[in-house]
Amino acid sequence: MKSFRHYVTRKTAGCAEILLPILMLLLLAYIAGLRLSEVVFPYSYSDEYYYITAGINYVKYGNIDLINWEHPPLAKYLIGLSTIYLGNPHVIVFLVGYLCVIIFFFTVLTLTHNYYRALFSSLLLCSSIPFIKTFNYALLDCFALFFSSLAFYLAILTLNREHAYTYSFVEGILWGLAVASKWTSLYLFLGRIICSLFRPTIKISYKKYFIILFVMSSITYMLAFISDLNKSFSVFLQHNIRMILFMLSHHSITLHTLTKGLTLLFLKTTFWHRLPNVFITLTVVNSTVINQSITITPAPYTLEIDILPTFGAFLLPLVPFALVYGILQFKKLSTPHKYAFILAVSSIFPVLHGSIPWYYIYATYFWCAFFATMFRSKYLIILLIMNILYYALLTSLNLNRLVIFGV
Repeated sequence: MKSFRHYVTRKTAGCAEILLPILMLLLLAYIAGLRLSEVVFPYSYSDEYYYITAGINYVKYGNIDLINWEHPPLAKYLIGLSTIYLGNPHVIVFLVGYLCVIIFFFTVLTLTHNYYRALFSSLLLCSSIPFIKTFNYALLDCFALFFSSLAFYLAILTLNREHAYTYSFVEGILWGLAVASKWTSLYLFLGRIICSLFRPTIKISYKKYFIILFVMSSITYMLAFISDLNKSFSVFLQHNIRMILFMLSHHSITLHTLTKGLTLLFLKTTFWHRLPNVFITLTVVNSTVINQSITITPAPYTLEIDILPTFGAFLLPLVPFALVYGILQFKKLSTPHKYAFILAVSSIFPVLHGSIPWYYIYATYFWCAFFATMFRSKYLIILLIMNILYYALLTSLNLNRLVIFGV
């Protein structure tokens, strides 16, 4: 018993000696990535203004059905708490981003059992604009990814474990928190459910497992709407129905949005049809529109094409090739690697909403995890170096601001 304790103590100390420098290196890489991403990709993500305003209001007054009701409230609560009690909405976003990097490292380590792959793929993630730049802003997707990635890590970590039912309680809570932050994480949750069709070796009742997962995620999601539930359950239902109708009307899938979204895998592009320009001005007081005007003016161009080749660097353009590889090799993949591939595929679905840069935080995270299972450490290092050189070249030549106008 004494020798066993000595072995465990020595083993734990060894892990600490390895992990502490790695975590410090990842922190430095994360901070550097945040700062440099604003230089390489100098375009603001203005949606954070609405979430900060809503978050402050939620914490002070709890009016989640009046201000920015289009999205679930949990992430906005967290943003509001950070703004009021920490003096800055970006404090909690910074922390959540670093935790995502740490979770990613341990996820890849669990998938590959290789410290080098875990480290270099984490550095590659920190060098990828779609992931790292998002954490400069108080966006809902930051929190949705955090809870989703933690839930996925738990699913991988507990694969083939005997106490799967116990872990399903925690995983269900995490998925509920993810969906309560933003509905985009529903794609990942669906991917997680599909993953379980490929059963691990232990014999458990999947009916019981999914009942626990569904019940816990549902309860957690509902608790995020405590302000509505305090009024009545019907207010909660009406709020969610209203959200569904809004999403159906504003996020329809068309060939145009699909093309824009897929193009963003390679280039940051925007196609504006500008004939004519329509400007709608609203004056709002206490959530009531008291004045509105509509102005229609001819546009100087019928089409404006904005091309920013810096966005995807060398990570996102590899997605189509990794997709083909994953499909062809799927039967040969181990169960954990199948899970990583399925979550990576499900992370593409926000593309259907169009070319919105922060939607690609999910694809960057989960495809990078799958790449780590495909590539050896030396290839991950090559990708990392190519990313850095690519961004440096485009920035030095000022190509990251390239805009082409077409008539």
